Amino acid sequence: MPIFIAPGVGELVADGETLEVDYRNTRLRNVTTGATGALRKYPPTIEAIFAAGGLGAFTRRRYLAELAAQASLTLDPAPEGRGKSLPPLGRRVGMREKQGFSASSGNGEEL
Repeated sequence: MPIFIAPGVGELVADGETLEVDYRNTRLRNVTTGATGALRKYPPTIEAIFAAGGLGAFTRRRYLAELAAQASLTLDPAPEGRGKSLPPLGRRVGMREKQGFSASSGNGEEL
């Protein structure tokens, strides 16, 4: 459940009363008395995290979108003289491979 920032909310509601929150319209309303107040919106990135279902889901979506953008740049090389395209996506090379080491599974198969 998110925490809302509502300056002066203590003056709108007393113990036992119900407070209605309309985040989209940034309004608070005391259901019992009809009193209203303002609500502060979160920055767009925080709203996107809530909309995605949490930080994990947001991060995954963003990562996949960046991979897709990178792949589209790689598959569509830049025309001559109009900048550089990204290098093709491929397998990452580990430190052992960079230093000339290799590993095998024991049955002659390289790992």
